[in-house]
Amino acid sequence: MKTKLFTVALLLGSVVAFTQNAVAQQGASAKDEAAIKKVIEGLTTSMYARDLKTYLNYWSTAPYVSRVSTDREGKVTKMTGDEWRKTVEKAAAQNPKPSQETATRDNWLIRVNGNAAFVVFDQHNQYADGTTRDSVEERYLERVNNEWKIVSVTVLPRK
Repeated sequence: MKTKLFTVALLLGSVVAFTQNAVAQQGASAKDEAAIKKVIEGLTTSMYARDLKTYLNYWSTAPYVSRVSTDREGKVTKMTGDEWRKTVEKAAAQNPKPSQETATRDNWLIRVNGNAAFVVFDQHNQYADGTTRDSVEERYLERVNNEWKIVSVTVLPRK
């Protein structure tokens, strides 16, 4: 009888603990999702403003940062670590004039797992000349000192 009572108590305790953990994660997830979207929006805004300092602040300083993207013609570019940082700094120096480009996003998928997050969304760009580009984009972020930082960006055209 004592064994059955202990087993029932243990089972109920496990259910209560699991439920409390699930509720706590739901609250953190909504907060994290909002923070992650804010980082992604800030990254884009600072890039279009050609604000290099702010743009780089959204990125992790890890040596494994990466960016894989395609341009309007479909050429694929992959950059990592120092190569990526040098390319960004060079591009900012060569083209300091703010862009008139705008972007909107929808169809978000955000997966937070502890201090890491995987994000997929559709992005719709409007260029100053009136042309548009739709892309499927991925971001990988890590939480560093309680702030979300971009580690990897992938941009693929939606055709």
